[in-house]
Amino acid sequence: MKKFLLIQLFAIFFIFNNSMSEIKFLESILTEDAERNKQAKILEEHKNGIYENSIKFFQKYAAKGVTEAQYNLAVSYYYGMGVDVDYKKAAELYKIASDKGNSTAQFALSIMYAQGQGVDQDMNEFFRLTKLSAKNKEPGAIYNLSQMYKFGDGGLSKDEKKTFILCKEAADKGYVKAQTSLGLMYALGKGTEENIDKAIKYFKLAASSGSKEAKEYLAQLNIQF
Repeated sequence: MKKFLLIQLFAIFFIFNNSMSEIKFLESILTEDAERNKQAKILEEHKNGIYENSIKFFQKYAAKGVTEAQYNLAVSYYYGMGVDVDYKKAAELYKIASDKGNSTAQFALSIMYAQGQGVDQDMNEFFRLTKLSAKNKEPGAIYNLSQMYKFGDGGLSKDEKKTFILCKEAADKGYVKAQTSLGLMYALGKGTEENIDKAIKYFKLAASSGSKEAKEYLAQLNIQF
């Protein structure tokens, strides 16, 4: 394992998961099949880069106070999908959804506070929202919380065991960065006993989702993927 020990176990905060840009269905507010079919068509157009109808759809229901629509509209402003990129509007909408308990909006807003996008940079808000979102079981926030324990940030004491437990929780929820980090923890025996088989398992999971980092670690272990 000497070769592998040369790898530094590190983690990057502020991971903006690709799932953040995925549009959530509003099925809870659509009771008629016709409306559901209309939504399905609009969301399919949205996935194909046609935003004209989806933006109107999100604006309509966001104005009615529908949390999922407010979140979707925030995503649109953040990424410039059908509207000009506007971090301030994105942050405002994320906050509205966040205050209603939407865990993904809480996570998104935490990242914006960390990076100073649309809001003044405020690491205390990043830490607060990360803890809140993680409590609500958002995978990205759980991973970031694991790193807060790793580095002793946000008023938390360093705790390698908690880092491992939280990282594994996020990894098992499909969070790719957590899968790669967990593979390293198993490989290096950080927060858990060394277990190369489990390290390979999680590296492969991350690699299958396109993680170049995980593929590099598999290569160092002479595992073809």
